[in-house]
Amino acid sequence: MQLEQRDENIQYTPLHATLFDQHGKAILGYLRLHTPSLEDAEDLMLEVFVAALE
Repeated sequence: MQLEQRDENIQYTPLHATLFDQHGKAILGYLRLHTPSLEDAEDLMLEVFVAALE
């Protein structure tokens, strides 16, 4: 899973990594239940985290 486009206006910090580590698996699991594929769930998860950082 890779973020293809990176918004250069977002300043990533260790807190962002911690939030991803603590909540990423749960969010991905939830999204996986509600999307047709793992790839769709991963894409949505990245959108969730990018929106949270903006």
